[in-house]
Amino acid sequence: KILLLQGSFPISGKVTDAAGGQAVAPPQTVDVVSAVTASAGGGNSTSVGGSDNAIAALETALETMTATGNTGGVITATVMIAQGLNTPETSPGSRRLLASSAAYRMRTRRLLASKLGKTSSSVAASPRLASSALSSVASLSQKPAELAPDSVAQCSAVLNASSRNVDAAAAQAGGLDEAFQAVIGILVVARDRMPASMCDSVIRASVVSLERVMRAYLGSMVPAQGSKCLVGEGVRLSVQRMANTATNFVFEKGFCASLVPKTAIPGQISYGQLEDNSAFGEGILTLALDIVWVTPPATGPRTVHSRGVVAVMLNDPVGAVCQDCVVTHHFLPLDDAVGGTDANREGATQLTEVEKQRAVNGTGVSCWGHPSPQSSHVWDRKVCRLGSLSEVSGGLTVECVCSAPGYVVATYEPPPVATYELPMLSFWAQTTKDVTGAVALVCATSTIALLVATMILSGWRVRPMLARYAKVGNVPAYLWSKAFTSDGNESGRKVLDLDVSSQQDVAGYLAVAERARLLNL
Repeated sequence: KILLLQGSFPISGKVTDAAGGQAVAPPQTVDVVSAVTASAGGGNSTSVGGSDNAIAALETALETMTATGNTGGVITATVMIAQGLNTPETSPGSRRLLASSAAYRMRTRRLLASKLGKTSSSVAASPRLASSALSSVASLSQKPAELAPDSVAQCSAVLNASSRNVDAAAAQAGGLDEAFQAVIGILVVARDRMPASMCDSVIRASVVSLERVMRAYLGSMVPAQGSKCLVGEGVRLSVQRMANTATNFVFEKGFCASLVPKTAIPGQISYGQLEDNSAFGEGILTLALDIVWVTPPATGPRTVHSRGVVAVMLNDPVGAVCQDCVVTHHFLPLDDAVGGTDANREGATQLTEVEKQRAVNGTGVSCWGHPSPQSSHVWDRKVCRLGSLSEVSGGLTVECVCSAPGYVVATYEPPPVATYELPMLSFWAQTTKDVTGAVALVCATSTIALLVATMILSGWRVRPMLARYAKVGNVPAYLWSKAFTSDGNESGRKVLDLDVSSQQDVAGYLAVAERARLLNL
């Protein structure tokens, strides 16, 4: 260790190989500031310079490297400073960077990520920078709690750039472990603190990068190595080279993904045999995640997604399309809240017992397949089918059978059948007197309504009938006589009776009138 006082110092590096050859790096200027030391009361006391000056000096140094195109210097500085941030405070013989507070460490990580993110294009164009860039991303993302969402996006960009140039030697020399560590930190921040608009793209890019490094690692594997298995928070993977005569593989309970209960795990895979002149057989890759980058399309807000996604892939496309060649296992959490109107699941509710029973019966349970995050395809229900399911504590275990390697997820969509809990159940629990009164009230109301309806309907019929009778009554009636007789009177003359006729018989009327004239009536 070298103790430097506050000030600016030139520094350069010299490398000597086994043959005695030497290489000297161009000198760089290093600004040293006073440290922030922890006080006895648990807080931080700032000496001359303080954390603000330290951040400013670091930013100036990184800006100088970036401006001069010294991408290697930016990556090296990021790795060294990030390692100081990751050093435990209780580690013997070491001191955490500036005995700093969490706020200072977060500011430092954000600064390093922002400067490192500007090197992504240079890293993608230079294979010699791939390994060191991968190390810098792994160091920065080792403490997810100290990473901001924007810093995660920049780390993901550098991870994606470096994964394009990682070869088998670099992957075997620790590149796969570093890529795995970087993805863990990125996924944790994306899951817990990243907005949905950024989450899907960052997760997709990180999974694609990890898959590239896995395939590079598999490129130099031999069957005698067995399976390479890594387990971390929310991520589990394995890579394995098979013998040239093997055509299928069954993942036993010892597989690393099965160490975490109630998560997505691979079951088995069948594939075509490679050419006879192949020294080794097919390469198998598996990747299990507790988060899905883009969920399959749902028909309703109460859709339940399996806890994570699992990928079973082949390194060679031979036998990629098959019949029921991939089997995976998933857990559907039926006891978790579903629905909700925002990221905080506002308004989320539990599945009803009827909905849970339908899931146990397999109604609405589906399996979805996706070839790869690198593909433009979307989740397809036709690629996979439901194999079997069984009820366990908290939900269902689902077996999916697929016709092609790739990523698999399971869902449960409650069928759109209305199920109600009748509120009248509380009504029947009342006393007999209350029930009788309620029934009498309903009957009286129904009777009154019936009478009113009858009067209205009768009015519609009676009013036209009355109008017709009134019209007929206004027509004058004419009486016509057929005969006129008389019973006599005081003068002895006979009075004629008028015989009424319903017809207009004018002749009869004239005869009567003539007779009356003759009698002088």
